[in-house]
Amino acid sequence: MKKLDKIIFIDDDKLTLEYHKGLASKSLAPQQVLTFENPSKALNEIKSWHQSENECAFIFVDVDMPEMSGHEFISQIKSTKYFIDNHCNLIYLSSHDTITNLVEALDRKIEFFIKKPLTTEQLNDVIIASAL
Repeated sequence: MKKLDKIIFIDDDKLTLEYHKGLASKSLAPQQVLTFENPSKALNEIKSWHQSENECAFIFVDVDMPEMSGHEFISQIKSTKYFIDNHCNLIYLSSHDTITNLVEALDRKIEFFIKKPLTTEQLNDVIIASAL
């Protein structure tokens, strides 16, 4: 079984990222919590990571971001060596649970779609459900 190594939050809103980081500190999340305001920087960072035999990450992505949408980010991350070699859990976060966003999540085989604001209970539920 792979161990949860890191949790990553990608959102263009700095306050939301600070809120998520605080939630993670009160949850079952791992010690390593990374936040990115810019999805391109997150993508480049993840691309630079090397395969780790027992590594797994939770990647929480805001759907609506100006530079690159969560949909675009997910499409690109799925082609990285890190994603292919490791088990990454992809979670959409959005203020809008529109039919379009839900269909996009299903089409991209996203494990979870959570309407903001994320709660500690939801974060723990995602971590526990992924461990089963």
